[in-house]
Amino acid sequence: MGWMTKEILCQTTPKGQSKVLTLFIEMGNVFVEHHNFNTVYCIVACLAAPAITKIKSAWSLISKKSKEDLVYLTTLMDSENRYVDMKRLLLILITKKTPSYPPLPLL
Repeated sequence: MGWMTKEILCQTTPKGQSKVLTLFIEMGNVFVEHHNFNTVYCIVACLAAPAITKIKSAWSLISKKSKEDLVYLTTLMDSENRYVDMKRLLLILITKKTPSYPPLPLL
């Protein structure tokens, strides 16, 4: 998570920061497709960190689709709701018998 924050904040322009933010959101979608929810959790936690949420100029440059994808990832990893959406998705995956990655942190 610290590495991701550093990569975003090391960009010198809001445009560069928005590109890195978009990249991490896209990576989160790929990790959901590969059923790697631990890494998705790390991405969502990083993007919700105060240092990242305060860069309003970069967030304003992100596309509507990326913002919608981030809302989906955040909803999926919502601990206040006891991960209900993630559990539903896992139940679907179990019934389809799709392989999943072990819960090992990658970032």
